Order: sequence, then C-alpha cells, then structure tokens
Amino acid sequence: MDRKHMCKFLVLAAALSFACTRGAAQMNHEYRAAAVLFDGFETVFYSKVPLPSSSGKLPQQDGEVMDAPFAYLIESVKAAGEHAAGGMLAGSEAILVGAKDFRAPEGLGGVQSRFCYIVVLSQQNKFDFAKQFKGPRESLEGLEVWKWQAPLFEEAPSTATIYAAQIEGVYLVVSNSLSELQSVSLRLKRPAGESQTLRSLRGWQSINRGEFWAYRRYRRSQAADQVAAGMVGIPQDAEALVFSVDLEKRVAVLRLLGPAGSEAGRKSITINSAMPALDPRELGAWEARIAMFGDEQTVKRLFVVMGMFGFGVYL
Repeated sequence: MDRKHMCKFLVLAAALSFACTRGAAQMNHEYRAAAVLFDGFETVFYSKVPLPSSSGKLPQQDGEVMDAPFAYLIESVKAAGEHAAGGMLAGSEAILVGAKDFRAPEGLGGVQSRFCYIVVLSQQNKFDFAKQFKGPRESLEGLEVWKWQAPLFEEAPSTATIYAAQIEGVYLVVSNSLSELQSVSLRLKRPAGESQTLRSLRGWQSINRGEFWAYRRYRRSQAADQVAAGMVGIPQDAEALVFSVDLEKRVAVLRLLGPAGSEAGRKSITINSAMPALDPRELGAWEARIAMFGDEQTVKRLFVVMGMFGFGVYL
C-alpha cells in the first residue's frame, strides 16, 4: 500500500473508531437513563428522536398515537419558552419517561400520573434549556431547577407545576414532582455502574436496542384506580407488560409476562374486544402482534395499548 492510500486508510479508520466510540457513549447515556427510571417508576417508555409521528416510517395516525407518552413533555416545554420544544427535539437523541400513581382526570382528558422525562441530548447539537427559559430558577442541593405552569390534557382548564433541570449537558430532566426531579437528577449525576434492575428485567434484552419500546412492572398495591391504571382484564398474577415496535416492518409486539404456573395456564388471554388475543408463546408469556396499517382498527388497538401502560384517555 503506497503512502497516499495508507493515509486515506488511517483517516477512514479514525473516523470509524470515533463514530463507534460516540455511538457507544450515546447508548451508555440511554442505558443509564433507563436504569434510573426503572428504579423509581412502574411504566417506562422509550423513543428515539424523531418521535414516531415524525419518523416517516409509520402511517401518520399510528405514529401520533404512539407519540402520546411524550406529548405532555412537548406541550409543557412549549409553555416554558416559545422555541424551547423545537430546540429540545432538534438537539436530542432519545426521550424516556417514567410514570406511576395513575389516576383519572377530573372530567375528560388524559390519565394523570406522577411522571419524569429524561431527554438524552445530542453530543453534536447541545441544547441549553437556560437559553430558552426566561423565568426564575432556584438552586436546590446544588441542582439548578426551573419551575413554571403548563396546561393539563383535561376538559376543564387547569394547569400543573412543572420542574426541569439540565444535567452535565447530557440530560434534560422534566417532571411534575419536585421530589422525583431531585431524585432522578441526583442519580444521573452519580458515577455510572451496571444496573441490577435492568439485568433482572425479563425480556429486556430483546427490546433495549429498538427505536421504540415500553415496559411496565405491575405494582398492584399502588393501583388505587384500576381503570385509570389500565389494569382491567389483566390476570391477577401478571408481572410485566412489554411493548416493542419494529418501525421498518410496521409491526408491534405486545407481551404479557407472568409466572410459569399462572392462572391463565396455556390459554389465550383477551384483554379488550378491540385487541387480538394474547396467545401463549412459552411458559408464563403471552403475545399479540399488531400490524400497523393506519386504519381505524389499528388506531383503536394502539389507544388500548397506551391505556394498558397508564397513558389512557377518558373520552
């Protein structure tokens, strides 16, 4: 190999090495965010950016329903600054949300919960929330916190207090609970380590590299409202619910996990009349597939799935 070709080879090798290192670092940031949310919340949703409705990979109606877990983040950040939401989306790689304590709205509208979003920021286009938000901020235990009011997704006009913090230029954390914001932010600032919670999650390895997924570990003792919590029709001994979407193939998979000797045995499970039955795939696991056609039936099914994870809507 002559000197000219050797130089080109070395430049290409360096570029590939940098890309791999950067990609690995980004995955580690997302892994860390997931680990923190799983330790504190019942349901966790994950999506790469752009979100499904803007990805161009799904029928628009299907993508809009799948955006539902992230819709309140976008609307609340819009309330904080005119261009804040657009800047956040343009400057991020992925968004995760943890939710728990599901409850019905006062009238019509979305199910309410205690939630916390983690936006994993892009290393190439750093988003600075401080430049977007012009309101007051305060320092709490060394954490700079922004606070503002944002409208709720309810029929009656009402607002909620929203808190946000930016961590190490890597994460933007947004929550409707100051205590959750502090807890999540402080954990993200600690040295990263292997998560025992993620290691113990059944089925985690099959979804954790997908572009869109959701995982719920049932906490029955904390579900005061079975309807709002999306637990109607769920077997009493169900342990977890897993949802993953192959955006390229336009197919979603819903899996219900329980003990091998669960009450349903090897029989199919019907959760809702709009949904296909979950058929047994292995001991303690039932599965249904949803082809995403953008038609009325698909949209209904996706609405049911969102409700099963605690993101339902009262109409």
